Amino acid sequence: MKSFSQFVEYLSEMPVERPWAASRRYVHSTKPNADPNTKHIAHLGNIGSYEVHHIQDNMGADTVTVHHEGKQIGVFPLVDGGRRNGRSIVAVDTPNIHPSHRGGNAKVSGLAAKVYGMIADRFGGVISGPTQSAGSRSLWATLAKMRQVSAVDTSRRKNKIATIDKYNPDKHDSIVYNDKFGENIRLVVMGKKK
Repeated sequence: MKSFSQFVEYLSEMPVERPWAASRRYVHSTKPNADPNTKHIAHLGNIGSYEVHHIQDNMGADTVTVHHEGKQIGVFPLVDGGRRNGRSIVAVDTPNIHPSHRGGNAKVSGLAAKVYGMIADRFGGVISGPTQSAGSRSLWATLAKMRQVSAVDTSRRKNKIATIDKYNPDKHDSIVYNDKFGENIRLVVMGKKK
């Protein structure tokens, strides 16, 4: 019988299947492209002691991974988010950072928001999903302190709300997260133009 710590280490090396996207498979390991079904596209940069990588699986699905001290600690699966101002944007589909690197445990303040910024720079922009958890709201609030975030009405109705060019959580959360507008108000951060 293995010790509990050996069992946990064994589990951390097992492939993780995402039930909503069977074609996506992530192996937590020491290399950004350890899974034979993925290829390393680019090293996006460093955030303090964290390395951020762009990988792609054999189906063409893009993912951004975060590594610390040789181990993968974060996964940010990306999906097409459409276009805004003539530029492609992506949405992050259920990001995941290991609990030992979230919030106050992270070695860098605002780690997830900084990764979103790197994703925006790489892919043109990032748009929020249709609903936001408390953690996602916090992430977008942190991101709004670092970069310009806009709130956009994506509905097709005639009486859309005006785009909020500089989203401020203290002023605009009552509009952005108002049930009256449903899931049509999205937050967007654009990447730095190259």
